[in-house]
Amino acid sequence: MNRWQRGVSRLDRAMGQMDEPVIINGLPGRGILEESPGVFGDAATTLRTVTLTLWPHVAKPRSNDKVELPDSGVSSVVREPPFKAAGLWVIPIR
Repeated sequence: MNRWQRGVSRLDRAMGQMDEPVIINGLPGRGILEESPGVFGDAATTLRTVTLTLWPHVAKPRSNDKVELPDSGVSSVVREPPFKAAGLWVIPIR
């Protein structure tokens, strides 16, 4: 195994430790829940996204689709259209 393959292998192991099961409209996948502070005018809020690390389905998540992350206890909906970043789907949730 060359240096590049070892690096990819390490990254795969790290991602495997970070992601968790995700269910979107009953379809299973894996993803990483991210929460970050957001400020809109005078209101402070928390912005949440799910980055899908594994999504083997043809169907793309859409606004108002139900999103569940059982391991984190999160049940929400897609708040705006998902987009791709670095080849992965990023889903803004409420």
